[in-house]
Amino acid sequence: MMMVPLLSGCSPKEAAPAQFRVGQFLFSTQNATITLYDGKQEKTSLKLKYGKLSNYTSLEAKIYFIKVWADGKLLLEKKIGMGRDGRYTLVLTGIPEKNQPVNRKSTMQKLHTIVEGSEGITANDYLPQLIVQNDFYIAEKNTGKIRVMHLMPGAVPFSLDFMNNKGKKEVRSTAYPKSSETIEVDTGTYNVHVHFDASLQTVALQKIEIKESVLHSLYVIPAPERYLTDPILVVGSSDKEKSL
Repeated sequence: MMMVPLLSGCSPKEAAPAQFRVGQFLFSTQNATITLYDGKQEKTSLKLKYGKLSNYTSLEAKIYFIKVWADGKLLLEKKIGMGRDGRYTLVLTGIPEKNQPVNRKSTMQKLHTIVEGSEGITANDYLPQLIVQNDFYIAEKNTGKIRVMHLMPGAVPFSLDFMNNKGKKEVRSTAYPKSSETIEVDTGTYNVHVHFDASLQTVALQKIEIKESVLHSLYVIPAPERYLTDPILVVGSSDKEKSL
C-alpha cells in the first residue's frame, strides 16, 4: 500500500480534496476501467481507451481500494492513500496475458517486494501493474517542468531531444517502467525527437509547448496496433494555478 503524507495548511474543517487522473497504457487492450471504492461503496469509475490520459478528478483525501478491468477482465486490485490537496497520476502499464490471475507478479517482483518491504517498481516481466505518480512539484517563474516515463515494455532506454531556435535540451529516460527526474526547461514551443540510446535515428517526433510554472509529464508508449518499438508520446500537464 502506498501512503502519501498529508500536506499541512488545512484544518479538518477545510480538508482539501485530493485529485487524480488515469493513464490507460495497457498494451494490446481496447479499453480499461478503473474503479475506486471507499470500503464497499463505489466512489468513482473511469473508462478509457488505450493511449488516453484522463483529466483530474477530485475526491475526498483518504485510503481507497482500486480495481482495474481490461476489456472486461479483472486484472488488478490495489489499496492506495491520497493526501489532502495531493495530485496523483494512476498509470496502467504492461501487457495483459490471456486468462491471467488478478495481480499476477513475476518472481523478481515478489522478491523485490519482500526484500524492500514495499511495493518497489520493477518491470514485473511486463505484466500489468498500476503505478502511482505523485504530481507534486515546485513551480518556478519563466520555466516549466518536465518528466519522462518509460512505458515501452521490452525497449531499451531512450533520449528525448527538446529542440527549438534557441538550442537543444536532452532528457534521458530510465528503464521501463520508471520515470525520469523532474527538470526545468525554458518556456516555448519545442520539437521533441525521441531516439533509442543505441541509435541517433528519430523514432517519434512531436511538437510540444512548455508553459510557465506547469509540470509536463511525457509518457512514451507503444503505438496502438503497431510493434512494441514504435513509440508515441502522450503529454499531460499539471498546473498549480488551476484546481478542480
